[in-house]
Amino acid sequence: MSDNGYIQLNATEQQDGAGKNQTVLAIDPLGVKVNYTLYSPGVRIVISPPSANLGPGGAMQFAATAQNADGSAVTPVPTFTWAVVPGAIGTIDGNGLYRAPSSIASNAADSCKCSATGTQAYTVFTVSLHP
Repeated sequence: MSDNGYIQLNATEQQDGAGKNQTVLAIDPLGVKVNYTLYSPGVRIVISPPSANLGPGGAMQFAATAQNADGSAVTPVPTFTWAVVPGAIGTIDGNGLYRAPSSIASNAADSCKCSATGTQAYTVFTVSLHP
């Protein structure tokens, strides 16, 4: 038995675009398990406008801001990385300018991702496309 009275003590941390989970699992000498998880919200990316609806050859300029869990601005202000999710038919440039293809056969939707550098924060937003 260890000095803390537990025969097993494990701690893990998982972080994603929304925040992080810190988990502790403790097992005492009788085999009783105690599992405790603490969630801490992380940086939030806000996209403006939050979505778009475009026809062939249409374009939309998106902007991003980064907010702390309390709603205050992240400082220093991060730079943002923009990308379309694989399978998208449109494009988005490094400044957040989305361009629909010149031809759209049927209604479709592209998912785009914006990530804040220096954090694990990201958000995914949708651009609806119509012929």
